[in-house]
Amino acid sequence: DLVNDILGADPAKQKKLIEFIKPQIKEMIKQQLETNKRYMQIEDKEKLVVCKLDIENTKMFTFPPSGKTTGITQDYLIDKYKKPVISLGISNDQINIRCSRELKKFDVNEIMKILKENLPYAQVNGGGHRTAGSISFVEAAKEEVFNIVEEYIEKLWSKSINIVRKMKIRIFKINYHERIQSGKK
Repeated sequence: DLVNDILGADPAKQKKLIEFIKPQIKEMIKQQLETNKRYMQIEDKEKLVVCKLDIENTKMFTFPPSGKTTGITQDYLIDKYKKPVISLGISNDQINIRCSRELKKFDVNEIMKILKENLPYAQVNGGGHRTAGSISFVEAAKEEVFNIVEEYIEKLWSKSINIVRKMKIRIFKINYHERIQSGKK
């Protein structure tokens, strides 16, 4: 009903309007991505890329919205780096999060729970699913919220590095043991 109210009930008219709007939307997304590429802060952590984007100061219009802005940045970085990415779209009272699905231990809802437990006065709200979501809070709590989110990511990254190291050590031990048994050193 809403689409009919906005675009009219005639499907042919709807299609014409969408065809008219589509190039403008694509151009706005393209312009936003160019701005994001210029101002995003990247941390390349060996097996993971973390992007911080100041949404408050890099958006001119209401389109694309904050979540979409973070999402187009995420897609660009996954394509560029060919490894898992976590993108944080940060504004004064909200963080939009996008995370590569390969990071199985990452969970936006777990971050929400940690924030609510540790910052009950911050009026933390929002949610999403495991790899994408938005977290809102009072502006005064921005630094505290962001510190907890960063700590969560750092712990996640540290755990994944330790798992990789342990796997490499186990593989080395297995290979070494097999070489000794076969008489090769």
